[in-house]
Amino acid sequence: MGRIGQIAWNKQQNFKSCEICGANIRLPNNRMNTFRFCSKLCRNKWQVSMMRECSPMRNPETRKKLSQAKMGVPNPKIRGENNGSKQLEARRKISLAAKGRPHPELGNRMRGRKGVLHPCWKGLVPLNAMIRTTPKYKEWRKAVFERDGFKCQECGKNGTLEAHHIKPFIHLLSEFLRDFSPFSPQEDKMILSMLAQRYHGFWDTRNGKTLCIPCHKKTRETAPRSLTFA
Repeated sequence: MGRIGQIAWNKQQNFKSCEICGANIRLPNNRMNTFRFCSKLCRNKWQVSMMRECSPMRNPETRKKLSQAKMGVPNPKIRGENNGSKQLEARRKISLAAKGRPHPELGNRMRGRKGVLHPCWKGLVPLNAMIRTTPKYKEWRKAVFERDGFKCQECGKNGTLEAHHIKPFIHLLSEFLRDFSPFSPQEDKMILSMLAQRYHGFWDTRNGKTLCIPCHKKTRETAPRSLTFA
């Protein structure tokens, strides 16, 4: 029990600031001389800062000596067989994890840049793509739209329309290559593309059907996958 007129220790208004965050903390008299930090977090921050200041790596001469000593010496952790990224299993996992991500340098700037406009262009065009980009193909597509009144033949909507091949285009292409078997789809693409403009099976409007994008997508799900001839 304290003396009469003396303020009890837990009633005293003693405050001291934390050395890291500056928060004012109310303290008893017996902690006024030892208090430095308000929490363990501030104390840990102070310890980290002191370790950095006292580290020999902060000395420029020490860093220069270490750099000269390691110059020309390969790192055993990232060279040869120890490099995890060179193992086939690791490379496969890295490839699967990176699928669908935009290129860190190109990002979305490559969106819509196809063919010769793409920086990875190697000068190869599949034969089916060459046939689909000919003026004859555009005329066939327009003729199908005009015959169907520019309306989807499944839902009756108009808007963004596509010309659907009732007999899949890949089947027509296979028959075309079978008829012109002496020519190679890899080496004689230019000759085959010119012959395709005279091949009646590609340009028969009875094999075309006007569909909107959703209806065309439904037909593609049931149709066989198309093949490409590079």
